[in-house]
Amino acid sequence: MLFCYYLCCSVVYLCCSVFYLCCSVVYLCCSVVYLCCSVVYLCCSVVYFCCSVVYLCCSVVYLCCSVVYLCCSVVNLCCSVVNCVVLLFISVVLLFTSVVLLFISVVLLFISVVLLFICVVLLLICVVLLFICVVLLFTCVVLLLYVLFHVLFLCKCVLYYCHRVTTQSQLTNISYHNNSNKTKIIKRLKERTSSCFGHRLLINKLPAA
Repeated sequence: MLFCYYLCCSVVYLCCSVFYLCCSVVYLCCSVVYLCCSVVYLCCSVVYFCCSVVYLCCSVVYLCCSVVYLCCSVVNLCCSVVNCVVLLFISVVLLFTSVVLLFISVVLLFISVVLLFICVVLLLICVVLLFICVVLLFTCVVLLLYVLFHVLFLCKCVLYYCHRVTTQSQLTNISYHNNSNKTKIIKRLKERTSSCFGHRLLINKLPAA
C-alpha cells in the first residue's frame, strides 16, 4: 500500500513538473514577443526623434529667413514708410510664428527623449524577464531530474520485491524437496542477496538454519 501511494505521488509530481515546464515555455514566448514589441517601439521613437530634429532644423532656417526678411524690411523702411510698416508687421508675425514653432520643436524633442528612455526601461524589463525564464527552465530541469531519480528508485524497489518473492518461492521449493542441503543453499542465497543489493533486509527475513 505504501509502495502504491509513493508511486502515485511520484506520477503526480512528474505531471506537475511537466505542466510547470510548459508554463515556463509559454512565459518565455510571451517575453520574446514583448521584447520584439519594445524593439519596434524603440525604432518608432528613433524615427520620431529624427523627424523632430529635422523639424527643428527647418524651424531654425525659417527663423533665419524671418530675420533676413526683417532686415530687408528695415532697409525698405528708408524707401517707404508705409511699406516698411507693413513689412515690419509681417516680419514680426513670422518671427512670432518661428518662435512658436521652435518651442514646439523643443517640446517634441523632449517627448522623444522621454520615449527613448521608456524604451530603454522596457528593454531592461525584457532582459530581466528573459533571465527569470531561464531560471524557471533550469528549475524545471532540476525537478525533472529529481523525478527521474525517484522513478529509478521505485524501479529498484520493484526489482528488490521481485527478487525477494523469487527467493522466498525458491526457499519454499527447497523446503519441500531437499531438506539435507537447505542450510548451504540458504547461505548462498543470503550471500547473493547481500552482494546484489548491499543491505541486510532480505537476510533478516530468511528463516534460520
